[in-house]
Amino acid sequence: MRPQNPEESKIFLEWLTSAEFAEIFANEVPGFFLCTHIQLM
Repeated sequence: MRPQNPEESKIFLEWLTSAEFAEIFANEVPGFFLCTHIQLM
């Protein structure tokens, strides 16, 4: 897959894994409860 805007795509994907996105997603999606207290391996 060759995106038209590879640098912007990378920035967006990095943002999707950020704490900022997690907080926005958890606060805005109805009925969704994010388990941020669980440590991932």
